[in-house]
Amino acid sequence: MFRKLLGLVCLPLFVFVSCEGGDGNNNNNNNNGNGGGGGSEPDVPEVVKEEVSFDQSVYTDNELPLGTTDITLSLTRTVDEDAASYPITTDLPAEIGVPSSVDFAAGEAAASIIVDLSQIQQDVLYEGWIAVHVPDNPEYPGDSVIVSLMTSTWTTLEGKGQFYDNFTEMIIEVDVQKSLTAETPTYRILNPYPAEASEALAAKMNSYTTAYGTAVTGGEASAYIEFWHTGSGSDLIEWKDDSQNPYWRPGVLGTGEDFTFTMEYHPLYAPFNGVQGMESECRMISEGLYKFIPQLCYWLDPEGTTSRRGLAYNVAESYFSLPDAETKVEDVI
Repeated sequence: MFRKLLGLVCLPLFVFVSCEGGDGNNNNNNNNGNGGGGGSEPDVPEVVKEEVSFDQSVYTDNELPLGTTDITLSLTRTVDEDAASYPITTDLPAEIGVPSSVDFAAGEAAASIIVDLSQIQQDVLYEGWIAVHVPDNPEYPGDSVIVSLMTSTWTTLEGKGQFYDNFTEMIIEVDVQKSLTAETPTYRILNPYPAEASEALAAKMNSYTTAYGTAVTGGEASAYIEFWHTGSGSDLIEWKDDSQNPYWRPGVLGTGEDFTFTMEYHPLYAPFNGVQGMESECRMISEGLYKFIPQLCYWLDPEGTTSRRGLAYNVAESYFSLPDAETKVEDVI
């Protein structure tokens, strides 16, 4: 995903300039008072437009590995005979150290700059641009790279966790991440609904909905479920999906004659029929073993207008165990 920050017009690297000379038959020639003799003007050497640019136009990494202290950005130039230094400007915050210039050695068309990240804060998104310029060259004011980055606040735990949804009736081996900065224990269950789990759930839903003219298939599932203890020393948990929504999607899509719906697991309440969620049952039930009791809901989109219509089930009991949990999901299912 690359694009230029500055709206520059791409020009050829080489611009050739030439003139026609007189041949004695051209009435418009300039004979300089020599009796109309033939001749031609001297050749004009080719003009090279100097350019310097970043090898990419976008640097985006919102999850830099923890401990990253710098990044390297590469540049190239079109005129490389002599050593040269090109100015660099930026609008990034002062915590990010950007050099004031980039230096090319004689005969070298490539160089790089090191951007210092040692002073940036965790869990803060830094966005801006870095531009390089060719001095005194109005034809080519500069090139730039868009920067968007933050250091990761997550670490991947060794081993596999286990995730179970009682509607899919499958125990899924999952990778697990733990937050390094959250005030209470906070985890991410990665890819809790691979294709085979979403398809199994869709097949089960079809057994209920086919009679109503609704076809259910696999859809887009949440990339992860992020959950956390609600307070210091608390075993109660809350959660959201990878889009920061207070629910997760198991990857089920339904289609009827005049509507479509997606399925979602809401954490604390049943928004359709007034049934309250079972907050006290959403908790760590033993060290590293968690129980989720969300409200399993349909979200429908009739005629292009998002609305909520009906509750699929009251309770969608699920379990999760950390990789190092003494009691795992397979021990309680």
